[in-house]
Amino acid sequence: MPFERARHVLHHIREVHRTAATLYHRASERTASPRVRMLLDYLEGHEKRFEKGLERFERYIPPGTMHAFFQNSPDAIHPPESLQELSESTEPTQDEVLDAALELDRWIENCYRQMAEIAPTATTREAFRGLEKQQAAEQRLIVTQVQMMDDL
Repeated sequence: MPFERARHVLHHIREVHRTAATLYHRASERTASPRVRMLLDYLEGHEKRFEKGLERFERYIPPGTMHAFFQNSPDAIHPPESLQELSESTEPTQDEVLDAALELDRWIENCYRQMAEIAPTATTREAFRGLEKQQAAEQRLIVTQVQMMDDL
């Protein structure tokens, strides 16, 4: 189903963040590796923060921005399969976890980019561009955090 309004996209992406946090938590409980558990715990918190951040974003952005109607919105967007594969893995490696997390962040960034490109108003376009930039910054932060964990 295509998204009709900007808020529908944000609700969907908030749900993806919530689901990812749950999957990271479950994977963390299964792993025997302290290093992988530390990464999964970090990613779980990361996803929870993003979900809450989007909730706050929706509350404080001008109301008309999120109610903008998209005439030619993209079809329903599905998160990358690597997240589900990670949830099914009995003992994920640090690289598998990092790859899944970065793929998810790139997917979300791409969703924001697509919505900005077809946004019907300048304020909606700028809102999605801001979210896209924030998501790109988070990808860099995850890589930095993993490098710091490797130094431990």
